[in-house]
Amino acid sequence: MFTTADRCKYLVIAAAILGAALFQSTTQAQQVEKSADGIVVPVGDGFLSVGVRSENVIHVMFAKDRSFFSHTSIAALPRSGAAPKFDVTSDASQATVSTAALKARVDLKSGAVSFLDSAGKLIAAEKPVG
Repeated sequence: MFTTADRCKYLVIAAAILGAALFQSTTQAQQVEKSADGIVVPVGDGFLSVGVRSENVIHVMFAKDRSFFSHTSIAALPRSGAAPKFDVTSDASQATVSTAALKARVDLKSGAVSFLDSAGKLIAAEKPVG
């Protein structure tokens, strides 16, 4: 049988494990920030923006300063109208921005971006530098 002291030890250990798991999930949730057209993710000493331009076009940018993302791009045409419908999902290792036709998956550790079709078939992927 367990003594009262043993039960207290196990209760403290269980509470510590639960607290660590909750802290990790809260930290992860704060790491991926949903924006009006996609997500912004801190990567290394900068930020990665993954923005939906159309169902078939996702604009990826990296900058050391978040204010860069508000500048007009000379490389990409501005989106006309509202962003198309998109969904954001994330877990401890990746975040995914999905449209009806395309998915962009970001490795949260390395910042490597992979593009998949709507069925999940890989189209192109960066090698994680990690």
